[in-house]
Amino acid sequence: PAHRHCRMCQAAINIKSEPPICNSEECTTEWEREERNRKQLKFWMTAFIALFAFSFIGPLVWRLFAA
Repeated sequence: PAHRHCRMCQAAINIKSEPPICNSEECTTEWEREERNRKQLKFWMTAFIALFAFSFIGPLVWRLFAA
């Protein structure tokens, strides 16, 4: 039958299971920890890209309005 595997322990789970983990406490805890890490990484990458972009665009805008 159609199924997928738990992202943490690779046990067979229902194909419609969301999040894609089994019902064990260890997998749930690990999934929540990884989800927090993913969100934190996404935030810091966005902040870094915004800062990097502003460091190039900021001086151009400054010259445009200062002149």
